[in-house]
Amino acid sequence: MGLLLLLKLSPRTARLGIPSMAFLVGVGAAVAIGGAIMGTLFPQTWASMQAFNLSVPENTGWKRVMKGLSCWSVP
Repeated sequence: MGLLLLLKLSPRTARLGIPSMAFLVGVGAAVAIGGAIMGTLFPQTWASMQAFNLSVPENTGWKRVMKGLSCWSVP
């Protein structure tokens, strides 16, 4: 793959390097999208589900949500 990328330096052989460049762009996009999903979407979803988990001790779940909402109310 490195040799194919080097072929892009010459205008005559540049078309031979297109598949390797496409592969690198595709892998880069997959890593970026996968990292964004694994790093932000999954942890946020898990944390949201834990707020409503009723199998944990008393001061969690709906009580935590209602306590958080009550701090925003106007006195």
